[in-house]
Amino acid sequence: MTDMIRQVDRPPVHRGYVVMTYPRSGGTWFAQLLGSTGVLGRPEDWFNGQGYRDRGIADYPLDRAGQRAMMLSRGMTENGVFGVKLSPQRLDDLWPDRWAEDFPERRFIHLVRRDRLARALSDVKAQQTRQFRASSTARGEPRYSAAMIRDMILAQAVNEARVQQYFALHDIAPLEIAYEDLLADAPAVLAKVAAFLGVSGSVQPDAGKVDLTIQRDATNAEWRTRFLAEQQTLDQMPALVTGRWERLIDRLGGLANRRGETGWARVARRP
Repeated sequence: MTDMIRQVDRPPVHRGYVVMTYPRSGGTWFAQLLGSTGVLGRPEDWFNGQGYRDRGIADYPLDRAGQRAMMLSRGMTENGVFGVKLSPQRLDDLWPDRWAEDFPERRFIHLVRRDRLARALSDVKAQQTRQFRASSTARGEPRYSAAMIRDMILAQAVNEARVQQYFALHDIAPLEIAYEDLLADAPAVLAKVAAFLGVSGSVQPDAGKVDLTIQRDATNAEWRTRFLAEQQTLDQMPALVTGRWERLIDRLGGLANRRGETGWARVARRP
């Protein structure tokens, strides 16, 4: 570990980039594909110290300085390209640390999953089983819940909107990548990334360095069929908030009223 951190003393470079993505969108697989090329950096979730420790890396640093050193050492390939994988939640955790100073060129890759329902199903199932990788052991049983799926779709939509606002506020034009395109032709997507980062030459993934497998199974398909069969007519738009989100907003509204605050935003509800 110490040797890895010392590597941060190599000459400073500014060829860093951020993969902005969301849970259950192929972010870890994408990071492995990028790292396997040997020239596109290794954009892992370097600021998730507890996550690394939970996976058995007992001495992974929990302080930001140590995590930054890991990003600038293990996250960097020999050509000086380095990366990090972030999500809206991770950005919330990082504030007010000045992590962005390592990315003066503001190169962002925005990884999304077009099939939002599939992503929500996967996220609900992962949260219930606590199994976030196929190689991990499940610690719970999946239980179908239409309410949880609806809430997850809403939560994901909110986070995607936050990211679009973030890009707009900082005039960032990210390279847009879809999980589905990675599945269809990963080498073509990696070529786009190389061009975006200014990396020349042939870029090919090394299958021997990618160990993640798809977690989708018959349960996902069964839940999808059941959920779609239960949905209401196309004539009606869904409510802006449902379930636990509505209860949370009610509590926040009550708190605002007790403090004498005014102008609390109205929230659309079902008629």
